[in-house]
Amino acid sequence: SFGYLDESIKALAIDGVEATVENAASGVYPVVRPLNLLTKGEPGGLVKAWLDFILSDEGQKIVVEEGYIAVNR
Repeated sequence: SFGYLDESIKALAIDGVEATVENAASGVYPVVRPLNLLTKGEPGGLVKAWLDFILSDEGQKIVVEEGYIAVNR
């Protein structure tokens, strides 16, 4: 996660491609992985409320602030 980068942790360029949010989101940076959220069956209650929030514009703003890449819609 880009959220862990600081003065003591640096991102590595691979084959000349810098590790940036833009390069990761576009697929140019070769080392990326998806983050999957799974539920057993259709989510309900608090789980559904949390998923609805985290996928909302407000939730995605927090995702980006924490160093992750927003969901493509």
